[in-house]
Amino acid sequence: MTYATTLATAAFAVGLAGSAAAADACFRTNDMRNHTIVDDHTLYVAVGNKEVWRLEMKGSCLAGVTSTDPLVIKTTASTGMVCKALDLDLSVKHGGAHGIASPCIVDKVVKLTPAETAAIPKNLKP
Repeated sequence: MTYATTLATAAFAVGLAGSAAAADACFRTNDMRNHTIVDDHTLYVAVGNKEVWRLEMKGSCLAGVTSTDPLVIKTTASTGMVCKALDLDLSVKHGGAHGIASPCIVDKVVKLTPAETAAIPKNLKP
């Protein structure tokens, strides 16, 4: 095996490992089960049984919103997967299910570590 072939093989292996890590940093919108408004531009979302994700918005679209206001969630991918901010089309219905949907521009999608999840104050846990 030549040096160039070895480098190419190593680069391919690193690329595969990176793809596996990236797949772990995604969630399906169908697995979302609860949310909590943190402030006017941040919310926590419970995904599955143990994961918590922080969604950060570009503006103050969550101002005046409560955790009982429904989220309107669509993904830009047909898979329903959210791996980055651009994958998520999010709006909040102010005033309940029959309220007006206000769109939010999602800026960051961050999976919290178990330690970060444990550190969330009880009143903000999704």
